[in-house]
Amino acid sequence: MVAVVPPALAGPVVLTATASAAYLALAAVGLNLSVGLAGMPSLGHGAFVGLGAFGAAWARTRLGFDPVAAALAGAVLAAAAGAVTGAGLAKLRPVMLAVSTWILAWLVVTVLAAFPGLSGGARGIPLPEGVLVLEGIDRLIRFTPGVHHGVAVVLLGAALLAYRRTDLGPAGIHLAAARGAPAAADALGLPAERLRGGTFVASAAVAGVAGGFSVQLHGVADASAYGPLLSVELLLAVLIGGAGATLGPVVGTLALVTLPSAARLVAGLLGADASGFEAVITAVLLLGILAAGGRGLLPPRRGSAARVEPADPPPPPTATLEAHDLARSFGGVRALEGVSLRVATGEVHAVIGPNGSGKTTLLRILAGADRPDAGEVRLDGRGLSQAGVVPRLRAGVARTLQRTMPFGALRTEEHVAAGAAIHRRTGPLRWLLATPAARREDRAVGAHARGVLRSLGLEWLEGRGVRSLDGAERRLMSLATAVGAAPSILLVDEPSAGMAPREAQVVAEMLRRLRDRGLGLLVVEHNVSLVHEVADRVTVLEAGRVIATGTPAEVVRDPRVQEAYLGRTG
Repeated sequence: MVAVVPPALAGPVVLTATASAAYLALAAVGLNLSVGLAGMPSLGHGAFVGLGAFGAAWARTRLGFDPVAAALAGAVLAAAAGAVTGAGLAKLRPVMLAVSTWILAWLVVTVLAAFPGLSGGARGIPLPEGVLVLEGIDRLIRFTPGVHHGVAVVLLGAALLAYRRTDLGPAGIHLAAARGAPAAADALGLPAERLRGGTFVASAAVAGVAGGFSVQLHGVADASAYGPLLSVELLLAVLIGGAGATLGPVVGTLALVTLPSAARLVAGLLGADASGFEAVITAVLLLGILAAGGRGLLPPRRGSAARVEPADPPPPPTATLEAHDLARSFGGVRALEGVSLRVATGEVHAVIGPNGSGKTTLLRILAGADRPDAGEVRLDGRGLSQAGVVPRLRAGVARTLQRTMPFGALRTEEHVAAGAAIHRRTGPLRWLLATPAARREDRAVGAHARGVLRSLGLEWLEGRGVRSLDGAERRLMSLATAVGAAPSILLVDEPSAGMAPREAQVVAEMLRRLRDRGLGLLVVEHNVSLVHEVADRVTVLEAGRVIATGTPAEVVRDPRVQEAYLGRTG
């Protein structure tokens, strides 16, 4: 946007305007991290820009920091505010999150206005000329508009590159899972709230950097410049350009910088005062975009990962998962009482029973999502009762949820790769820098994901967006994604729920295939015909107690089962 203005050929006014626009675009890129990647629409990012600006101003005038150190100090202040805010907002629904951050935008500017000692009052905080001394080479750099132009271009380019790397890398896959289906992400060991909260902090830090440098460009920290209107303009820039599109904030900022001219034109045609028309046009644009479903000029596009040859997943090691005398109460209700069972690799053990008999509670305890009041869970003799979801996933126990919740922004192989997240070892910095270790791991995970699809006979789904799949295909993808975590024992909750008989047969075939690959499956299911077809053993629960265990044929003949579950006697 601004690189096309060579500093040597432009005057200070033009350079100041282009650098200011670039800093605004930088703040919008930061907001796009929150909106586009984490799915957290914020109406308070103007507050983070303001905190970055005043943090830099205080660092310059009171602590004597140089321009770069002062801008970084402002970013730290904004990130700290983002951490406090994000910790409480990551679990909120989008509407409530937008309202809460809008309150934040008002709160920050109100506090600054109420304490002139902090904000400088009506005159703001004047900043001295920015000078950076490079020790060792005895050089002095003055932060003229031309230098700010260069800094803004470099920072904006770096932010766009980091956004793209994040979107295309494992972090983008994990964030898509966290925003699309938080409960399913948690079941795969992806902490949805922590992922979204961390991205919100990074988003606030980028906005703080933009504020820290732009305030030095303009030479004064004025609280009125960081009011709620700035927050609306930043969100508008993201939405106009396209939330989730890498260049969306830049395109949206280009549209925004033309608003003053548009306001003057409209005011001139109406013979009115132009001063208030910019806010009016901003509000009208925002309402128009929201009415259009939030679609911007650039659609979000996930790039294609490098194509790798599928790698056959290794067979699961032999394992036995056992539950001994499990008990769990909720208030005065006994959900489980003295439940014991076992499942080993290479077999399907079904759990059936009427609604409210404790089946899903049992699965949650076995998966580590809940803890029993009494009893224990053991894997190959090792106690797991106090271990959470992540340790059990690493030990080889994975779970699918009763309700199929696909990560809709992903392609099928990325969906399976999300299941392998628990086994990744490289961190976010290595992803951003694309180190050799990170690239090797990405190729290995991609090969593993495609290998899982092919080993399960689902290669015909490769490359398809998960949103395009029907109900049965999504259920198959849910199973494949859990297999992506390389478990030995798979806990499956209601795999045929809501399916027609033909679709249920497809799922039954997949369960048999998983068993034949060596997995142990503990399947909670209502469909007695499917259980009779695929199960090696069946446990029947009623009111939290085991009333029968045996082969499907033995269980069906049991009078207690016929009375409690099938609704007949004799």
